[in-house]
Amino acid sequence: MLNQGFTFLLLLLIVLVATAASGHPAPIFAPTDAPDSLNVERVGEIVLISPAEGEDAHFFPDGTDLYLAGDHALMGDFRGIVHIVDISDPANMRKVAEVHTPGPALDIKIAGDVAVIGVQDFESSFGLLILDISDPANPVELSRFDQESWQGVHNLFIHGDRLYLAHGLNPGLSIVDISDPTAPLVSGFWQHEGDFSNVVHD
Repeated sequence: MLNQGFTFLLLLLIVLVATAASGHPAPIFAPTDAPDSLNVERVGEIVLISPAEGEDAHFFPDGTDLYLAGDHALMGDFRGIVHIVDISDPANMRKVAEVHTPGPALDIKIAGDVAVIGVQDFESSFGLLILDISDPANPVELSRFDQESWQGVHNLFIHGDRLYLAHGLNPGLSIVDISDPTAPLVSGFWQHEGDFSNVVHD
């Protein structure tokens, strides 16, 4: 009986180790009420981007970033437009506003009523566009901010009153104080020296 019990525990241990190594959860521990991810249903869609024409034809007509905040979604595109969409009814989404940026809106972050857009213009340097979105249908520009050394902003993160930025074409990081979003101020900077052929990316 002892040998049978030991053999069972050993087999169970082997199953658990093999399952963990495979990266899949052990089925014996799967909850009975787990959602079926194979039955995802699309409940709505909205077309925001039309094919680029004329002077904008060389830009990809693709979305660049998406950020959800409450009943609204902000989506940027390569042509320099941030679309603000009411998603309170997912089956009937509607665009309520758009904001034009000086270049492709590569990253969007929101903290409270403030939205920060990271912009990377491939022809000239640009960095940040900061908006008041307390009324999403009527966004208000609070400030524009750039440092020539940034060569645009590729990624950004908000932590408290500070922005942490990955520069556009310049391999470095900056910290920006936005305690007053109408007057951003660089409070820290790091520049990589040496062979570094790409931007920092999340």
